[in-house]
Amino acid sequence: PILDKIIPESPAIRATLQGIMAPMLVNVAFNIAPLALHAISVYQGNTSKSAVEQSVISKFSWFLFFQSFVVIIIASNLVEVVNDIVSGKWDRLLTGLRETFPMKSSLFFNLILQKSFVTMPLMCLKPAPMAQLALAYMFRGKTQRALLDTNQPTDFEPGQDYPQYMIMMMQITLAFMTITPVSLIAGIAHFMVCYA
Repeated sequence: PILDKIIPESPAIRATLQGIMAPMLVNVAFNIAPLALHAISVYQGNTSKSAVEQSVISKFSWFLFFQSFVVIIIASNLVEVVNDIVSGKWDRLLTGLRETFPMKSSLFFNLILQKSFVTMPLMCLKPAPMAQLALAYMFRGKTQRALLDTNQPTDFEPGQDYPQYMIMMMQITLAFMTITPVSLIAGIAHFMVCYA
């Protein structure tokens, strides 16, 4: 509804903007969610960092599954989906999957491509830590301790990165490979770019 006021009346421009903006907004949500799940895992009382990361991996994997498949494909509201599951209306869920799954394949195709060729390279390049490092070299003292502190590697948090770049991409690729084989090509390209 909000986009109807912003996007021009041209169907080609509207389709292009919606095809790019929807996956981009999903990517933004997927990048913000691990921070909230990490805070919840710490609040739950996990004492070690590995226990926190395992908790985040578990929660984030389930979040990605429900958000990407169940909510985006079947309904726009998570409450509706949960009510259907609790009340046992499996026929409504399966009918929703059968009718909307093929139409949503372009969204997931674009999501895979954005993760492969935009988000993953930015994650590897880490522009913010690189800028901080450049500023630190310019303004910090030249002592040995200052140089060692500046050259410390950034933390790798598997709870945020592993589900988002490995598990979810595998789920999407396997789910859409029979319906839209082009998604399989995008999934293979993702794994070749990211892990080969």
